[in-house]
Amino acid sequence: MTSTAPTTTDTPAQEPRPLLTAGSPLQINDLGRKVSAEIQADEWAAEIAPSLAERAAAEPPYKVDALCGHYVETFLHQEIRDRVDEAAYEHGIERAGVLAVLRIVLRNRILADRQEDPDAPTARNRERTTDATDKTVPDTA
Repeated sequence: MTSTAPTTTDTPAQEPRPLLTAGSPLQINDLGRKVSAEIQADEWAAEIAPSLAERAAAEPPYKVDALCGHYVETFLHQEIRDRVDEAAYEHGIERAGVLAVLRIVLRNRILADRQEDPDAPTARNRERTTDATDKTVPDTA
């Protein structure tokens, strides 16, 4: 008797539903904003940011991002964990993607509180952008 159950090669892998835009720094896209609103990420970040402000005060944005990532992976209260899990389930996305949304919202809040533009590239990325776009033509006269 032959089995008719589909194998992994018969069923195409489900495409991930990305929540982030490509580029530096990472930002959330439309789906990420929808998930952010559903889990009340802005309100959560407003509560948490002051507790991280001193630690993040002298750090460059990429280290603030890492700090926020560590916080999100390590110190979430059960209530927000439940919201993360529910959003991942409801949207058919990986939990890690929802955690990334929290990280970015928290990072942006901390940088905004420091009156820094969270969308601004770091100094190193500014140099790369300038180098790539500065196409000076040598004077041949």
